[in-house]
Amino acid sequence: MATFILRRLLALIPLLLLISFVVYALVLIVPGDPSYTLAGGTKADPATIIRIRHQLHLDESFLSQYWRWFTHAIQGDLGHPLFNRGTVAENIWQRFPITLSLALGAMVVSFLIGIPAGILSAIRPGTWLDRLVTLGSSTGIAMPDFWVAMILVSFFAVSNNILPSLGWVPISESLWGWFEHLILPCVALGLAGGATLARQLRGSLIDVLDQDYIRSARAMGLREREIIGKLALKNAAAAPLTIAGIQFAYLLGGTFIIENIFSMPGLGSYLLSATGSKDLPVIQGGVLVVALIFVLVNLAVDIGYAYLNPKVQLQ
Repeated sequence: MATFILRRLLALIPLLLLISFVVYALVLIVPGDPSYTLAGGTKADPATIIRIRHQLHLDESFLSQYWRWFTHAIQGDLGHPLFNRGTVAENIWQRFPITLSLALGAMVVSFLIGIPAGILSAIRPGTWLDRLVTLGSSTGIAMPDFWVAMILVSFFAVSNNILPSLGWVPISESLWGWFEHLILPCVALGLAGGATLARQLRGSLIDVLDQDYIRSARAMGLREREIIGKLALKNAAAAPLTIAGIQFAYLLGGTFIIENIFSMPGLGSYLLSATGSKDLPVIQGGVLVVALIFVLVNLAVDIGYAYLNPKVQLQ
């Protein structure tokens, strides 16, 4: 296992270099000139624009700009925002726990919905329960998370005043307040993930339960709970593991809509506001962090594969 992990880590080096180059190349495709905006927009003085471009090193070649940014980025310095205080790394670090809490909560909701539903549907294929799970999962996948969020806010916050609809409470201030403000956004994000997980687990588990070694285990008198829990689930977990990994990476990098609906000052809303103001250091630093998250999650999925199927370690 250690050799397998080391090989995967070494393979990440050229990938991360390529990602960093592509991320910095965003400066070429983002419309507008930040130096023009900083100089005053339509009232900008040409001399001021030139001075700001020089301060931001925008008058240098692309490769020179990239090398300066890259050498600082590998040391944890992602630059300074153009329109906010502090550094990009500090601002991302302050907001990342909010997005991480939201993503982890959504994954918990997905597991609580998807795993029991997938198992129940797989062990009783063709029954009314299987049809109910199939209908429910199809409905859950079809509903956009922002639409689910608005329905939840309308019912639980506006109509019945059961849960808060806006804001964020740090866990250091109030454990219950932190949990209470996470319920609605986590359910909104986790519903579709749970539906997808249920369908994937159902299909994988039905295939595994049809294998010869499962029939042999039943003939030997093993209880159905032991067969499913100790034999079938481990071999059926490969496809659901991939789905869960992709969903978790997506949640960490794509929660900006939900964060804006619930007014949560997370990483997604920070990047969205930076995109609107053309704050290139924030955009580049944020996208780099999101890309690193995807890479690390994929690494974790590969390690999970190797644990579930030792043959993967030989590849």
